[in-house]
Amino acid sequence: MGTVLTNDYHWQNKILQKSTLAPIKKIKIVGTARQKKLALVYNQFGGLLTTLSHSLVLDLAVGLAVICVESSGEAFKGDKMMIRFEPHWFYKLWGKNNRAVFDRHFKLSNWKGETHFYREAAAKSRWQGFHGDQPKEWAVFTLARGLDENAAIKSTSMGLGQIMGFNHKQIGYGTAKEMFENFSKDARYQILGIFDFMSKAMIKSLQRADFIGFARAYNGSGQAKTYGRLIEGHVKEWEKVLGTARVAPTLRL
Repeated sequence: MGTVLTNDYHWQNKILQKSTLAPIKKIKIVGTARQKKLALVYNQFGGLLTTLSHSLVLDLAVGLAVICVESSGEAFKGDKMMIRFEPHWFYKLWGKNNRAVFDRHFKLSNWKGETHFYREAAAKSRWQGFHGDQPKEWAVFTLARGLDENAAIKSTSMGLGQIMGFNHKQIGYGTAKEMFENFSKDARYQILGIFDFMSKAMIKSLQRADFIGFARAYNGSGQAKTYGRLIEGHVKEWEKVLGTARVAPTLRL
């Protein structure tokens, strides 16, 4: 049986707040690209994931697999949290009521937001893309934050799980800024945020190794099989990393 944590949200739990992020003993980063990513994620976050997995009655392999599949495996780039600023959300939350200023700085190829551009100031300055380039993501986020901080943070996906700021209440934060500040200071809050984002039904799916069911709830039905099979594949690869067979978790009844 796992240790029962009494807080409604994992990030508020004192045990998890103090749990060592990295494992006591790291493992060699060798093998296939997938095996190397699993080892890298374990070496960074294996201490906390072990404690959290024990609490949730999950095999550690499952927690590692979810982190690997649902994130880039990177919490920070240098000293800054990994982010993705979404101008179409900034438009919905702020720009539609400030259209002239929004159009001065942001451009979308269509209003579904597939292609995003920004420019710093003057109308004659060059439009630039920014997705996939963290310094530019931060530049455009900082620009938006100067126009409306709350709307900018809500319009940004953050950290390992790339959770949008407007989901702050779902994972137990009173404000998007509080979530942003916690995610920015420690990767543990990013990891705990991923699991706080999961419903009890999602956790049950993971406990039962129903990875497609989990992916359907977490990512939507469109790519459920793809994501579910990726998670299952990572679980099997972790067996190879350790060189041992995975032990099925005991369900909490």
